[in-house]
Amino acid sequence: MPEIFRFFGFSFFFYSKEHEPMIKKIWFDNDYIYGEDSNGKTYKQSLLWYPKLHNATEEERNIYKFGFDGIHWRNLDEDISFESFGYEDAELTTY
Repeated sequence: MPEIFRFFGFSFFFYSKEHEPMIKKIWFDNDYIYGEDSNGKTYKQSLLWYPKLHNATEEERNIYKFGFDGIHWRNLDEDISFESFGYEDAELTTY
């Protein structure tokens, strides 16, 4: 539910990110990217969601920066939001 702030007749909506994991550390295996938050909780996502990372070398994967809301691999033109680590669908599913 958004918080609403009104100023001179204008309404501004703000969404709280309190349930969004703030990843502090990442690592990979052949199939997943793992993230650990500041509380020590571990999250994972399938690399099938991120083909550029899936096909990247270890050296390419290790050139990243933490941003305000996610992780960025400039050399691969790839971004992963912190929010996505909280999604329940770590695995790709077929229908």
